[in-house]
Amino acid sequence: AWVVGVLRTAAARARDRAAPDAAVASLTRALQEPPDADALPGVLLELGQAEAISNAPAAMAHLRQAYDAITDPGVRADLALTLGRTLVFVGTPGSATRFAREAGAALPADPPYADDRQALLATERISGYLHDLDPAVWRRRPEPRIEGTGRGARMLAVALAWEAVMDGVDRARAVELARFGVADGDLLSADTGLLWVIAGQVLDLCDEDSTGLWDAGLAQAHQRGDLFTALGMHLWRGYVQWGRGDLREAAQALAAGNELSHAWGAGGIASGYGEAFQLGVLLDRGDLRACRAYLEQVRPHPRITEGARMFGEAHARLLVAEGRHTEALDVLDGVAPIMAGVANPAWRPWRSARARAMAGQGRTKAALELVEAELELAAVWGAPRVVGRTLRLRGELLGGDGAADLRAAVDLLGRGNARVEHARALVSLARVCAEPEAVASLRQAAALAAAGGADGVHRDAVAALAALGQPAPARPPATETLSATERQILDRHLAGVGERDIAEALFLTPRSVRAALDAMRAAGTFDAGGT
Repeated sequence: AWVVGVLRTAAARARDRAAPDAAVASLTRALQEPPDADALPGVLLELGQAEAISNAPAAMAHLRQAYDAITDPGVRADLALTLGRTLVFVGTPGSATRFAREAGAALPADPPYADDRQALLATERISGYLHDLDPAVWRRRPEPRIEGTGRGARMLAVALAWEAVMDGVDRARAVELARFGVADGDLLSADTGLLWVIAGQVLDLCDEDSTGLWDAGLAQAHQRGDLFTALGMHLWRGYVQWGRGDLREAAQALAAGNELSHAWGAGGIASGYGEAFQLGVLLDRGDLRACRAYLEQVRPHPRITEGARMFGEAHARLLVAEGRHTEALDVLDGVAPIMAGVANPAWRPWRSARARAMAGQGRTKAALELVEAELELAAVWGAPRVVGRTLRLRGELLGGDGAADLRAAVDLLGRGNARVEHARALVSLARVCAEPEAVASLRQAAALAAAGGADGVHRDAVAALAALGQPAPARPPATETLSATERQILDRHLAGVGERDIAEALFLTPRSVRAALDAMRAAGTFDAGGT
């Protein structure tokens, strides 16, 4: 008993110092002692909680054993949230929803546990979505009321905000719910890697600024040594940066998120998101060869539900860019049944994806019908980015008759931070307008594309300028286009800090730091002499 006590104290100190691996080592040894019957539930709980932020598969068995052994309702409620969240990512489809429902029903009906029931209901609903279950299983009607301002109320608000995004009909309500969910920061401590992330997604898909959420999440990850939180923040911040047109920063964040995801053991539902996003970034950077090589490298990885859908849609985009339109439609057919209940094209733009492939086959009329339907849905949602993106596609399909759509797209996309989409719209507009306007549009497009790292769009703009007899605009030097992460890596490297220490300071992996330095060196950002 004395040995177990010393090891638990050592583990607690390790957790306080953001060293979960050391905590796991101490508690694993304590479990082998073994603890007596009174101490065993506590050791299992502490071990599972430490493993949950660094090694998901190992955490599962210990969390479940602890849950079955503990009788205190309040402790069981806290543990149920950790176990439910872990089941979302590494459990079998439907297991998180079943467990959260059973755990909520097992809580006492007393008022002090009302907020815990809301938290477990939020887990039940969001896991039902993420596992692509029949909505009749998890989306109970009528919609639950949010009571109070506790962590459960915040979690339930975010889950309902995501359902508003799915339906695509009440953007203002989605923003209101998401902002309530993240207000005062309680959710950050209660559920950083799931519903905090989803709140950020909701705000981004509503064209609201979500930057502060990713920064706060990474700060929390540093403080706790939390690998799970770090991978979520990097992955979804990378997704947001990609959509906003900061491709260099997005590539860096996604590389870090994908590596941390593999280290945490996030197979199953988590596999596929980051890889799909990386494919999208490579496509937007205009590097089809690198995109194809990356796709072949990660193609064998298992992926389910939304990760599989998004990976399939990214694959189809690549096939369209390669001129393989029939194959693209076959891939889209394969993922069409996944998340079929999502109506909002801001998150599931399946019609425009098919339209691009159909247009490549010469089926312009059928493609336009799909885009018209998507544009109606986008207009109901009302976020400028998705409306502008869809207007651009319709304008491109209309050819010479699409100038009005393209001007409207340029106007909408120019209002927000979606510079790569804005640059594409400007290039498309230049094809159908008079020369003075075309030249101005192409110069603006080239500047936006260079700033965002969209080399393919930049090449298109420069080629179009050359066709009009106009010189190519000067590109800014490499040091002026570094992402914020690249600059932090470079500054530390030039100051003599080693790759491992840089990785630890920025919550990256040494491999991603090395890759960033190699890329900057190859681009001539600095030389061997450190200048």
